[in-house]
Amino acid sequence: MGYFFSVGGCILSLLLPLPTATAKFVLFDNTKPAFDTEGRILDAHDGTIQRFHKDGPYYMHAVEYGLCQAPNITGCDSPDRCGFRLDHNLSVYTSWDLSSGSWAFQGYAFPWTERPAGTLFRPSAVFNPTTHEYILWWNYVYPNGTYAGFAVATSSKPQGPFEQRRAQVNIAHLPAGDFHLFVDDDGTGYVLYSADFWITIEELTPDFLGVSGRAFDGFRGNGSEWGFEAPVMFKRKGIYYILFGPMCCFCYQGSGIRVYTATSPLGPYTFQGDDIACASKGTFAATAHTRADNDGPIPTPEQGCLFYGTDQISTTRAQQNFVIEVQTSGGETEYVWTGDRWMQSPDGLKGHEPQYWFPLSFDEQGRIERVSWIDLFVLDVADMTEEDEALPLRVSQS
Repeated sequence: MGYFFSVGGCILSLLLPLPTATAKFVLFDNTKPAFDTEGRILDAHDGTIQRFHKDGPYYMHAVEYGLCQAPNITGCDSPDRCGFRLDHNLSVYTSWDLSSGSWAFQGYAFPWTERPAGTLFRPSAVFNPTTHEYILWWNYVYPNGTYAGFAVATSSKPQGPFEQRRAQVNIAHLPAGDFHLFVDDDGTGYVLYSADFWITIEELTPDFLGVSGRAFDGFRGNGSEWGFEAPVMFKRKGIYYILFGPMCCFCYQGSGIRVYTATSPLGPYTFQGDDIACASKGTFAATAHTRADNDGPIPTPEQGCLFYGTDQISTTRAQQNFVIEVQTSGGETEYVWTGDRWMQSPDGLKGHEPQYWFPLSFDEQGRIERVSWIDLFVLDVADMTEEDEALPLRVSQS
């Protein structure tokens, strides 16, 4: 299980239980950016982090935004289009324990010149157990600013290189934006996406290169379910979870998390009730640890938690990215929520904007409990490299 800490300038005294022979306790630090094995701040956003094989490393497929200067007004206002350039790379990293400093750069999924022209966002990678191929989808915007939808590439290896198979998937609703691929236990694939800020889930064809025509559109047509993006889907103990939040165009203040559950991947889905990451001001102590504390961007009206028309703020100061399924040494699964902290980099560079990680908790009915701000937490990450040796605590900035 995860061990939680909230630190406000005090010296941390950490007592850990005696690790088992295959346990590795990793300390994650949300007050600092994460680094790769070369000591560079990870320029990796919008992506997925997962293990494709039980004895293998974690793979990260993410967007490299580059080191342009992020705007100091609102997330979408940038004279040089920082965050909307046409040369975003799709990077692949691996790590055995998710810790900062352990992320090894494997290369680019493909050269940016070999993909459809446009601005690339939110890649999602999965393994197809039927074709035994790794499938990589990404969302992109044409150079003229029009949303193109999704492109698809395949590879025999999770690190690539990937070969483009389709420049545009014929999904039910266009234009489409943020999305996430999900593979069920029976090998069926699904795509969960936001189109014109409505959420839809569609079943994939067996090759995961298109959609089958079966879909759940129950979120559409209901005014309370409009205005959302950055969806994520996962399964736990027979329950399917869909999480998404209010629109947040690189918004500084962060967004919320609405939770829906079902017993079938195509629904119907039930709203858990209340946003679990938006809270009234003064209900918690949020720590930014960035230049944005004093002279940062202006919160974007009607974005993130402000979308509800209230003065609520995000407890995560982040927009949802992905939920990592972490295998512990005891064979259990921890679910770690991750979000991008837009416009909160330590040096103002777009590619250095950090993430916020938080281990989710569930009640006896399977409801996800509220997400709060924590500086540090400890996670038992099963060691896959030295199974007979108890390893020391590693420090991670996520």
